Amino acid sequence: MTDRGRQPQFTDDPMLDRLYSISLALVAELAATRARVDTLERVLARKEVIAADAIDHHEFSVEDEEARADMHQRYLERLFRQSTVSVEEGVMHFGATPNPSSGALAAADFEHGADGCAEANRA
Repeated sequence: MTDRGRQPQFTDDPMLDRLYSISLALVAELAATRARVDTLERVLARKEVIAADAIDHHEFSVEDEEARADMHQRYLERLFRQSTVSVEEGVMHFGATPNPSSGALAAADFEHGADGCAEANRA
């Protein structure tokens, strides 16, 4: 059990613990989102707004596919924005630099937290 406000400790490496905490938070968010989508699909099917298999058999128009691809691209840009900016500047968020021979980043090179993006912060 942890004190209120303290992060759980999984390993002796604080950066690895941060990555574990981020991963666990994302797993919890995905589980909640999946449960809500499932509920939404069931409610819509029960009220006969859509057929039970309508989502599985939906075919997107070219415009829908382009809009979805654009949405995914913006999402990935927001997700990786900090590491991309940091790599371009040659300085990581925590003051580290990429490995000169491989360009690889260490766990300490990534940050977590709100990025100020309205879409990412929607409930």
